[in-house]
Amino acid sequence: MMVAARMFMVSPVTARKWAARYRDEGTAGMVDRSSRPHSMPTRTPPEVVKRIVQARWRRRLGPVQIGGKLGMPASTVHAVLVLSTALENWTVAALEK
Repeated sequence: MMVAARMFMVSPVTARKWAARYRDEGTAGMVDRSSRPHSMPTRTPPEVVKRIVQARWRRRLGPVQIGGKLGMPASTVHAVLVLSTALENWTVAALEK
């Protein structure tokens, strides 16, 4: 297994995983798979996201102030604001085409 891992420039763990998939599924097991998680249990609920975005637009508060008012970490508030801005920009760009 170590030789195969070196040959494909992957870790031995990955080589064993690929070998097991090949044994179980044949060549179909060698198709690339998504690394996206099946679920995200710690995702910020949509109601909270809405409150964060509303606080940002109505009161022009920053992540620290919003986090203090909602009782959550400023880093979470910042991540929500970055994602909402990115989605907004993407939507506007898609509509302009």
